[in-house]
Amino acid sequence: MHRFVIVKVSAMFAATLIIGAAVAGPDGLSQDPMTGLACVKRAKGLADYQDYASIAGLISTLPVWDEIQSLTDADWKKVVELADTLKDLKPDDMENGLLLYAMMVRFGQFLPPEDGVHDGADRVFMAQSRPLLLIRVMFDASCGAEEMAALAKEANDDGLFDGGGISASHSDDASGNRFSFPVGWQADHRPRLEAQRLPFGSTGSDPLDSYQPHREYRFYREHFKVRTDLQKAIAALEPKEKDKS
Repeated sequence: MHRFVIVKVSAMFAATLIIGAAVAGPDGLSQDPMTGLACVKRAKGLADYQDYASIAGLISTLPVWDEIQSLTDADWKKVVELADTLKDLKPDDMENGLLLYAMMVRFGQFLPPEDGVHDGADRVFMAQSRPLLLIRVMFDASCGAEEMAALAKEANDDGLFDGGGISASHSDDASGNRFSFPVGWQADHRPRLEAQRLPFGSTGSDPLDSYQPHREYRFYREHFKVRTDLQKAIAALEPKEKDKS
């Protein structure tokens, strides 16, 4: 797989992953006893988990979607560039990187800093928004009404809580596409948020258990195509000359 700058992962996390990978679960998956997250059953060494930690670490550098401010072009550029970098990884590697990110969020890592406004649960939601936006930028989830209805039924039947039950205040998305929401695309290839996120407490879902980005990534990979125009988006998001001065 691609090599990244290694992000140090503690012995506890490495041991958790190795133990979890050895515990067989239903449908050929493993169930990590410490997190309750469905994980891919793998027999890999520590070096592989350090690579997965690198992927998780890169995701942790992305901006979050909160209810106070929207994402700037500079924020979006970070998301699009990382999506363009990671889109060609082997699917299993990407899944495990997303799984490790979710696990570390559960252990209180990668959360936005305390600001006196957001409580712990809402900071979990904010941390979850990083892979949520990344996946929706990476894949072209456009589809017709009939296809979307069929996919929505499949996702519901599989217990896939796309978006982690994160609610938004409004949507300008005329298509009502739940799989691309809340990311829309402007005519100049720049992404935009089509909704403002509501704070935790307005959804009734468990912020730790409802969102499994590795499973969502697998679903998107199986049903949608990877975007081929991300370089155009990166170019459109470059600072204009007047912004540089």
